[in-house]
Amino acid sequence: IVLPGGDPQAALSLAESIRAACWSLNVRATEGPPIRFTISAGVCEIPTGGTFDEALIRADKALYVAKREGRNRVQVCAESQLRA
Repeated sequence: IVLPGGDPQAALSLAESIRAACWSLNVRATEGPPIRFTISAGVCEIPTGGTFDEALIRADKALYVAKREGRNRVQVCAESQLRA
């Protein structure tokens, strides 16, 4: 999701809301227990002078950190990635 003019805190809040909404869903299958969904997300700001492609790479790296650290979470890209 791209939020032109949005601030990082708003992006984090939106991503957390989407994550929580997905977690609260219980999809009933024809047989067996309900199916629960989780999502992991990476959030990154496009720094001044940065490009969309660079931010997308950073957000993807943050996503994989979220997956490594337990899934079903939102990870903001590290400050060090903004300078990389």
